[in-house]
Amino acid sequence: MATTWAGVAAAAGVAQPEGPTTPPPAGEPGGPEGGAGGEAGVLPTPVEEVEAVVHFKDGRRMVGFLVSEDEEEVVIRIDRIRTPIPMAEVDRVERLAPIAERYAQLRATIDRKDTDRLVLLVEWLFARKQYALALEELEHILSVDPAHAKAKNLRTLVTQQAELERLGRGGAGVGAGVSRPAGRAAFPVLSAEEVNLIRVFQVDLERPPRMVIPREVVTELIERYKDRKEIPSTEEGRASLYRRQPAQIVRLMFELKARELYGKVQVQEEPRSMRLFRENVARGWLVNGCATSRCHGGEEAGRLWLSNRRTNADATIYTNFYILHEYRLSDGTPLIDYERPAESPLLQMGLRPEVSKRPHPRVQALGGSEPFKPAFMSVEDRRFQEAVEWIRSMQVPEGRSYPIGYVPPVPSGLPEGTSPSEPPSR
Repeated sequence: MATTWAGVAAAAGVAQPEGPTTPPPAGEPGGPEGGAGGEAGVLPTPVEEVEAVVHFKDGRRMVGFLVSEDEEEVVIRIDRIRTPIPMAEVDRVERLAPIAERYAQLRATIDRKDTDRLVLLVEWLFARKQYALALEELEHILSVDPAHAKAKNLRTLVTQQAELERLGRGGAGVGAGVSRPAGRAAFPVLSAEEVNLIRVFQVDLERPPRMVIPREVVTELIERYKDRKEIPSTEEGRASLYRRQPAQIVRLMFELKARELYGKVQVQEEPRSMRLFRENVARGWLVNGCATSRCHGGEEAGRLWLSNRRTNADATIYTNFYILHEYRLSDGTPLIDYERPAESPLLQMGLRPEVSKRPHPRVQALGGSEPFKPAFMSVEDRRFQEAVEWIRSMQVPEGRSYPIGYVPPVPSGLPEGTSPSEPPSR
C-alpha cells in the first residue's frame, strides 16, 4: 500500500504509536466485561481503554494500552501482550486523547473519495473495536468504489469479529469473557491463484523460472494494447510475439503494466526470491521462532499473526510472506525495508535487544516460557545475512502493492491473567 497510516495521522496532528497496538480481548482487564449477551445483529458497545505513550529516559518511546502504573513500574499492553517497564527507565507517561476525538481529527483530514486512506482509517477503528464506526466507513467506501477488494474483505471481517465479540459477552452457547467459540478456527490462506500471482511479480527476468503463457493470453495482450508503441504495428511483427520466450512476454507485460493479465501467466517453478524466503527464512527461523504457538503463531500473537499449519505448503509460505510484506507498525513503518534490508524492523526485532536498533517489545513470559528468544545474535549471524540476501532479491511491485484482497485474521487474544538491465516496474 503506497499510502501509510503515518501520513494520515501526521496530517491530523494526532499522536500515533511506534509499535503495533490493539485493544484487549473480552474478559481481559480493561476489555469488555462479560455478562449479559447482546441481541443478535446488535454490535457490542466498545469499552474504551486509555492509550498511552511511555517516554524513556534514553529517548525511546513505546505505545500501548495502559494497564497499571505505580511507583515501581508501568504496565502497558502491546498487541495484547502485557509489557512491564520499570519506572527507573521512564521519563514520563503521556495519555493520548480519547478515540472519538482522534477519530474526528483523522476523518477531517481525509478526502471522502480517497478510498485507500479511508481503508486505513477503518483499520485504525477496527484495532480499537469501534465496529459500528468501521462499518459506516466501509459502507461509504463501497458506495464510492463498489469493487474495492480490501474494503469488501474488511466488511466481512469486521462483521464477523463484531459477532464474535457479541457472543463473547454472554451469547448463547458461549461463556462470558470468551471472544471466540471453542475449537481451533481455520487460518485463512492465499488461494492457488493468488500464490501464482505473487510468483509472477517475483519473476527475475535475468534468471526466469519455468513459465507457460497460453497463446490466447498473447492474443489478448495484443488486442488490449495494440495502440501502444511496445506492440508491433505490423501483422508480421505481431506474429513474432507468439514465438517469443515466456520471459520476453512477461517483460512486455511489465512494460505495459498489464496487471490484469499477470494472473494468466502460469509460473511452474518458484522464483529465486521466494525460494530464498522458503529455505532461509520460513524454514530457517520464522516458523520455528516467530510463528510458534506462543509467539506470532498463536492466539496471543497480537496484530501480527502468522500461520503455523502445514508449514511447507505453498499456501502457508506465501500467506506468511504476504502478511509480513503488508504489515505496518503503528507509525506506518513497513516491517520489511526493501531499500535498506538490514534496517528492516522484521530483522532488527529478531536481534538481541542490546545490539538492535529497534528491539523487540519487552513481554512477560507466557506459561512459564521465556518471553523472547532472539533469532539472531548479531548482524554478522549467518541467518541474519541470509535474510538480508532474501530481501535484496525481492522484486518490489509498484507502490509495494499486490492486487490481492486478502485480509489477515485477528487473534482472539489472551485469557485473563496470561500474558544487469533495470527490469521494468511491475
